[in-house]
Parts: sequence; structure tokens; C-alpha cells
Amino acid sequence: MEKSKNNFAIRNTFGERLRLLRKKRGFTQGGLAEKLGYKTSVPVSNIENGVTLPNLVTLTKIADVLHIDLHWLITGMASETVIYLKLYVSNGLISRQWKMLDLKREAAELGIRQSMGEDHGTRLEQISDELQKQQLHYEALRKALNELLEDVGESI
Repeated sequence: MEKSKNNFAIRNTFGERLRLLRKKRGFTQGGLAEKLGYKTSVPVSNIENGVTLPNLVTLTKIADVLHIDLHWLITGMASETVIYLKLYVSNGLISRQWKMLDLKREAAELGIRQSMGEDHGTRLEQISDELQKQQLHYEALRKALNELLEDVGESI
């Protein structure tokens, strides 16, 4: 099996993707089988090992229980929705970075003016507070995007 850039094995089969995701979500085969309405773990084992494929109702249940994009679960590729969400969040990250750069530039300019005798202490404090807020937003967006992409075998 190939390795992707973030060391997740590229999952070529439905069963491999299911096994990876089931384990990642902390389910045993029996635990997932119970959530899907099976009495034993055999059906989940059979799906993971490629003996059987689930029907549409079961596919939908699996995606719901494991909180995963159904398109990715079936094909191993991100759906258009995931791709658009990735772009949207990535753009948010970029705009946060620009905002932080602008604030740092303004702080540097005010720092120079303050060293020349002008008093800009209040504004510098505001910039410092705003930078902290922007950094927190940036980190939250980055974490959310990584969690989303982790489920489809990508990373930023």
C-alpha cells in the first residue's frame, strides 16, 4: 500500500477505509456492529475484509455513526462539499494571516514613533489584544481544517 504525505496509508478498498475510520473513532468491530443493528461483529468483519459490501441503508448508517462524508467512505475521494469547505476554511486562514501581518506592521510603525517620543501605548495594547484574538481564531480554523482533512487522508 502506498503512503501518503502525512503517513496515512492510502486506502484502496472500502473495507480498508472502514477499518481505519472505525479504529480512529474508537470502535471495536462489535461496537460498530451494535450501532449498525447487528447482533454480532461478523457483518462488520466481512465488510472490512472484502467478503461483502454493505447496502445503501447500511452505508448511510456507517457514515452517520462514524461522522464521515459518505462520498469519501464509498470512493476514498473527498466530495465537492468537502473540497469547497476546505477552500472556504483555507481562505479564512489566509485572511487571518494577512490581518495578523497588518497588525504587526502597524505595531512596528507605532513602536518606531513611540521610540521618537510619541505616545501610542493604548493603541499598541489594542493591537496586542487583537493579535492574540486573531491567533486564536487562526489556530481554531487550522485545527478544524486538519480534523476535517484527517478523515479524508489529507493534511495542511
